[in-house]
Amino acid sequence: MSDVNEIKLVILVLSNNADPWNKIENEGIRKTWYKHSQLPKNVSVLFYYGGDEEKIVDDRLFLPYPELLENIGYKTIGAFEYVEENFDYDFLFRTNTSSYVHIENLLKHLSQYEFNKHIYSGFNGGMFASGCGYTLSKKSVQTVINNKDKWNHELIDDVALGTLLNSLNIRNTNASRIDITSLMELPKLNVDLLFKQFHIRCKCDWNRLNDIVIMKHIHDLYSGVKPDESIDFSKKIDINSVNYEWLSNVMLSKLEKRDVLLLLREKPVLFARVILKKLRSKFVIAKKR
Repeated sequence: MSDVNEIKLVILVLSNNADPWNKIENEGIRKTWYKHSQLPKNVSVLFYYGGDEEKIVDDRLFLPYPELLENIGYKTIGAFEYVEENFDYDFLFRTNTSSYVHIENLLKHLSQYEFNKHIYSGFNGGMFASGCGYTLSKKSVQTVINNKDKWNHELIDDVALGTLLNSLNIRNTNASRIDITSLMELPKLNVDLLFKQFHIRCKCDWNRLNDIVIMKHIHDLYSGVKPDESIDFSKKIDINSVNYEWLSNVMLSKLEKRDVLLLLREKPVLFARVILKKLRSKFVIAKKR
């Protein structure tokens, strides 16, 4: 076990200058788990975005790629290269704006690993770690950079990374996380489990601005502060706000039964399109294994 104070960690946060991601970053992340003045000396946090040119502004890295889903791989490789050239680090934890990171617990988690080995670890998506939170050792980051020409940009970025590392015999080691997809889950949250966890995915299915509410609630629990009692935990899906993009990113298994029935009744064609898309994606991933 390594001393947590000796582990040099960079937390790399995939962000976006558009809302709701920008608002979640500024009102959620920067007002809860990431406050620069309270960071341990051995931890750095860097947010990265697309843009017109590469530039660094405080803790924000802009890379010369449009803010499109298909460019996340290019941005991520660019961010890896920037970290490698400008930071002294042992581990990199890549996350995004839908995550609450408990830094002290993350350092404890990393203390089990050896610095000089290949480490690739995150919530298990099969052959790949979920893109909302995975750890790479410095050696693994360097390997990705040295083999960036093998990155398949036709795949979503976390699948592409896993595919690349698997081809080099670097396997994902599963790491746990807590998923919260609605305000209704907060009263049922297992606090004992929460206090042991380093990664909480706060991705509210039907209103992403509720990610901020979830982050603040979690932060209050970690800080020993009484959470806001004015939160309405009973909110349901706003059927008028449902569109293809939103439904495509929803974890359908996390939806309440009443919400599934509502979608089937009010948006049957849209619901069928999304189900077919998800099945097609699973088939493509299975075929590549």
